[in-house]
Amino acid sequence: MNTPLPSEGSKKRQSGVFLASQLVFNGILQWLTSFIRLTEEEQKDAGIYLGYQYPE
Repeated sequence: MNTPLPSEGSKKRQSGVFLASQLVFNGILQWLTSFIRLTEEEQKDAGIYLGYQYPE
């Protein structure tokens, strides 16, 4: 059986669709995480240290 190779145009279309779906997923993820706000004490207890914070 011979299967045709994908054309150059379909490869570009697939990568464009993948990029668009990735952007949508990232947007939804950021929207969902915006509902979660931890206090500094909760972050410290959870061991979450951002770049500008240093553990004592």
